[in-house]
Amino acid sequence: MFLAKISNKIGASQSNPENSAPIQLAGCSGAGVGSGFIISESGDVVTNHHVVDGAERVTVTLSDGKKLRAEIVGSDPLTDIALLKVKSDAPLSPVRFGASDEMRAGDQVF
Repeated sequence: MFLAKISNKIGASQSNPENSAPIQLAGCSGAGVGSGFIISESGDVVTNHHVVDGAERVTVTLSDGKKLRAEIVGSDPLTDIALLKVKSDAPLSPVRFGASDEMRAGDQVF
């Protein structure tokens, strides 16, 4: 169910790839530091479970340095994936996913 929720968000994401960037995450309890991607204009963020596991508070730092408080929507230790939600006054540009059936070995993925 959790993975289906993320798949639905990913399938719906579209953006200008020039405005998309990885984000940095830091759990204030020291649980982890990692990266993630904004996958919707409404503030859904995908990261790894191990990054947010045990965190009491998560802060997302955008590529422009802006820090946003994040809520952990769900997390799955078996697949090591987590879904976060952030709110921003400024528009968020989600990462644009390509069609895997159009990819070839050696293609750039970012």
